[in-house]
Amino acid sequence: MVTHKALREALVNTLVHADYTGRISVLVVKEPAGFVLRNPGTLRVSAELALQGGVSDCRNRTMQQMFLMIGLGERAGSGMSRIVHGWKDLGHGLRLNERYVPHEHTVLEMTWAAELASTRSPESSVESSVETAAEILSILKESPALTIPALAQRLQLSTRAVEKQIAKLKAQNRLRRVGANKGGHWVVQELQP
Repeated sequence: MVTHKALREALVNTLVHADYTGRISVLVVKEPAGFVLRNPGTLRVSAELALQGGVSDCRNRTMQQMFLMIGLGERAGSGMSRIVHGWKDLGHGLRLNERYVPHEHTVLEMTWAAELASTRSPESSVESSVETAAEILSILKESPALTIPALAQRLQLSTRAVEKQIAKLKAQNRLRRVGANKGGHWVVQELQP
């Protein structure tokens, strides 16, 4: 749910801070690596200050007020702070950049934790994968009814990353599912000496 709130806040921020007189449009792209949100116009405060939160210079106050009336968005610069903390607390990556070619625009890149992990060296990725697999087995041994999304949230990983680890563990006969996705449970199988 934290991921959803951070994404929602990012979209609202993109819309209320866009310079609609610019020559490019608002763009929101969902990629395998995460999300890219582009709005026309540069920041009205520095990127560092924007990421810290607490300072805002909204371009579209009427639009901001409309979002506030339906319970979306925040006042006084707290929106970016919520995005940063909500997204980064889950271990995901976030970058805010101003670009000037072909026209002035601002880009917020929100990448998944699994994508950040893929930029590590192969040795650290293997070590991390082994550690994650061991942690998954330990958690599922204690809580066999846990769902994959709940497990992903507990590990602070993407659901897809956990699904990949579970597929590997199943292929190694170290984990199996008994029953349906809803109402079933996990069985951790001990390795034979």
